[in-house]
Amino acid sequence: MPEPQREVAPLPLGAPAGPFKITGNYETRPFSYLYAATGPDGPAVLEEFVPPGAVRGYDGKLKPKDARSAPLYTDKLNRFKKASTAMKAVAHPNVVPLLGSFKHGDTSFRVFPWIRRRTLAAYLQMLPEHALRPDLALGLVEPLLNALEAGHALGMVHHAVNPYTVWMTEAGELLLSSFGDVYLEIREGYSAPELYSSVRGAVGPRTDLYSLAATALRALTASHPPSAARRKEITGAGGPDPMALPLSQLRGVLGKGLYEALTKSLRLDWEDRLQSVEEFRNVIYGRAPKPATEPASYPEPSARAAYPASPAPVSYPDPSTPPPAAPFADPYATPPAAAPNSDPY
Repeated sequence: MPEPQREVAPLPLGAPAGPFKITGNYETRPFSYLYAATGPDGPAVLEEFVPPGAVRGYDGKLKPKDARSAPLYTDKLNRFKKASTAMKAVAHPNVVPLLGSFKHGDTSFRVFPWIRRRTLAAYLQMLPEHALRPDLALGLVEPLLNALEAGHALGMVHHAVNPYTVWMTEAGELLLSSFGDVYLEIREGYSAPELYSSVRGAVGPRTDLYSLAATALRALTASHPPSAARRKEITGAGGPDPMALPLSQLRGVLGKGLYEALTKSLRLDWEDRLQSVEEFRNVIYGRAPKPATEPASYPEPSARAAYPASPAPVSYPDPSTPPPAAPFADPYATPPAAAPNSDPY
């Protein structure tokens, strides 16, 4: 499938979108554009969904290219709207809030608050060693555990926790973005093994905990973790797990509980991992686990969009914005367009 961003240009500055006016291009995502905008209540961020087979009319509005494109276009648009409803339901201080959505032309827009922020990846690049001090690791892990717990309680799996979906505000708060989206992002080094396969029932909270642990590993070691696919290839051939080396850098540096929680969450076999945020916290703080209950059922993602490990730097609407204040020792990326022929919905 062609990449929609290459077929459909973003809205120009000054263009109307519902009650909003576009003031800048914010980000390019696999199948959407993000804009800086002004509206009835002031600045906002808009996300315009670009379904497959879309064209932009002379009035700037999207519509299906032709009758053959219309069924797929409508199906993907309906999934985007459904994802917006799920996204709005995850109301938590550590999750980027969705303020609402509206129709414009034959597509849907999401409305997010204007937040001066950087991704965790960008913040880490600003640090002298490109890594956090080990004593600040819990300051990274706990807010993300809180965010995941809120979504998991609603039967949702994020699928894409990584340094590019974690935002840091000017006040140093950590926010998890994209919670509720229905596409599956494969980010080498951060995606759990089950996201590469179609084993039903394997995807669940443990999938997000793998990605969270990999994100923490990147933050603490200044290097991207090895991909799950590569790990399986090497260990399947009888070689040593390449994850052992970066983990060894944290042995004796992190607290015993946090080191054990990260290690157990990064196991290749999902059945051997920590299974919930509660289990993760129990290991960190040395608490006894509660009696086991029937595991929840989580919906399987419908498809995947593959991204490379190191995308290009993000372009901010206001380039004069200073680096955000940081609670750490001292969130860089616009995800590139989805790979051709991949269907994120």
